[in-house]
Parts: sequence; structure tokens; C-alpha cells
Amino acid sequence: MNTENEKKWFVYIGDHHEGPLSDREVYQRKQQGQVNQDSYVWREGMADWVLLSQVTDLKQAIEAMTAAEPPPSAKPHLELAPAPAPEPEPLEEAPPEMEPLIHASPAAEAKAAKALQAKTALKPSRRMQLAMKGLYIFAGTVSVGISLIAFAFVGLVMASRSSNIKIHTRIRPIIEKVSEKAPYLRSAFRMTPTLSDVSSEDMADLENARVVGPELGVRIGIGLSDSEPSRPAFYVSTNLPHRTKLDIQIIGDPETLLNRLQYNSQVTVTPQYGFGKSEAFLTENGQMLPKGDYQVYVYESADQPEMVKSQLEKLATNRTPQIAGKDVPKSAKFVASRKFFLGGERDEN
Repeated sequence: MNTENEKKWFVYIGDHHEGPLSDREVYQRKQQGQVNQDSYVWREGMADWVLLSQVTDLKQAIEAMTAAEPPPSAKPHLELAPAPAPEPEPLEEAPPEMEPLIHASPAAEAKAAKALQAKTALKPSRRMQLAMKGLYIFAGTVSVGISLIAFAFVGLVMASRSSNIKIHTRIRPIIEKVSEKAPYLRSAFRMTPTLSDVSSEDMADLENARVVGPELGVRIGIGLSDSEPSRPAFYVSTNLPHRTKLDIQIIGDPETLLNRLQYNSQVTVTPQYGFGKSEAFLTENGQMLPKGDYQVYVYESADQPEMVKSQLEKLATNRTPQIAGKDVPKSAKFVASRKFFLGGERDEN
């Protein structure tokens, strides 16, 4: 049998395979540009599809046919004189496009299809490879982003619970912005710094004033600093808007004051992001406060920045007769009141 015309090759062309084809038919498709050295071929007896360049006998057969065909310059020129038309010769073989594509047995065809399916399954397309690579990069980026957010959140929580007031003062604006966007996170943060010079009761009052937004009810917390008992100062914590000015008024109980009939004094404090501390309370001549019971009131000042004033007008008042005494201005909408013993340690006097 002429091996050149033996139909034994299956060739993968475009998105399908053709065959069986002879060596010459493979050569013809190569000349037509349908097949090249990187095309996959297979024949019965081969374990898998391989590149044409790796099949020695087929490669050599195609190279021999290429060498046997004379180059265009070697072909004889047509004579100018008319020549008798040659007798039409019967076609010995049908042109490639007319030739039936399948001559092998059904078993061979099925085996070829199975081998091709396995080859294409193991070798994903370039587009699929790029899509998978992009998916891996995206997943990695998302994972890193989530990790950074988690670390940042934990860092904010830890910093917000710091006992260092300076650190807390720097980090509190960030905490405030986060809590404005997500008010439900307020309970996750310590909105006021841990203070070593206030009682646990006062610390709880200060912290509770910051756990909800003002739209759920205005709150003001009061904490007494006991670092200098004879020169009392107060911490205030509130969920009122940033830079809301607060007046702190203390009124002595005449029946308990030591060597004094009355005492009434007031200072103003401007909390930064809901937290601040007043200056020390002293007598008119700069002496320490007389010992005794004092009622402490905290309420918004009459003099507020315009932006703050417009925000306060939108909030519901928390004023009740129980927390607003006769000495609190009637214009005050937001009031807190607590009783403290001031002027030093309580004794038999």
C-alpha cells in the first residue's frame, strides 16, 4: 500500500477534528494554512494527541512533499502560441473539501474523540487560564483587605480602651466617625478613656452617656476627679454633637457646708467629640471649697456655635423636674444632675 495515501491521521483544526487523512491530505491542509507544526495529530496506536512537529514520520513525509514540489520560478512558462487544450483527465481523488472526512471504523473514531476530549480537558484555553488567574488575584486581594480591616478594627478597639488620655484623644475622632456611620458599633468601643482618678460608679456614668446616638435620647455623664479633693474638677461625657458647650454648676447644701452659709459657682467646658474636663472649682479668693454636699448640674450653654445650635434644635429634650432644679436656666433643654460631697474627705465635722 502507498503509505503516502494511507488514511490514518486525525488532525485537530480550529474547534474540531478531521480525519482520517493521508500524509498528502495533511500536507495539502498545511499548504492551505489550516495545519501547522503546532497542530495536534493522532492515529490509532498512539496514547494521546501530540504536536505535528513531534511525529517524526508525518513530519518527514510533509517535508519530502514540500521538497518535491518545484518552486514557482522552476515551473515552465506558458508558450505564447496557442496550444491545443489538453484532454480532461479523470480525477483520481476528490479534492480535500469534497472528500468524506470519516473513513475509519466507528471504534477508531470514538477512540480519537475520547483522546481529544481528554487532551482538551487537561489543557484549558488561554482565556480560561487568564480568568482563573484573575480570580485568584481578586480572592487574594479581598483576603488581604479583610485582614487589614480586621486588624484596624481591633486596633481601634484596643486604643479606645487605653488608659492613656493623650492616645485616646488622638484616636477618638476616628472612633467617632466610625460610630457615626455605624451607631451599633458604639457598644464595641470605649467612647471615654479609662480614668484612674474617678470612682467605678462615675466611670460607668461617663461611659453610658456615649453608647447610643442623641437621636435615641440625649445623655450627659458626670465624673468627679479625686486627684485633688480640695480642688474638685469634673469630667463630662455626652452624646451631644461635637463642640457643644456645657455649663457645670455646683450649688452647696447650706445645712452641710462647713464654715460657709452658701456656695454657687459655674464653669463652662467644651467637650471634644463628647468628652472633656472642667477646671478646678475654688472660692472667690482662690481658697479651697468648704466641705459639704453639693448638687452638680450640667446643661448646654446659651452661647453655642451656629452649626451646633442648629443640630441641638433637632433633638428632643431630656429635661424633667427631677433633674432640673430651680437654679437651672429655663432655656436649657438637656440637663444632667448628681449629688457629690466636695472639699475633701468626709469626717465628723
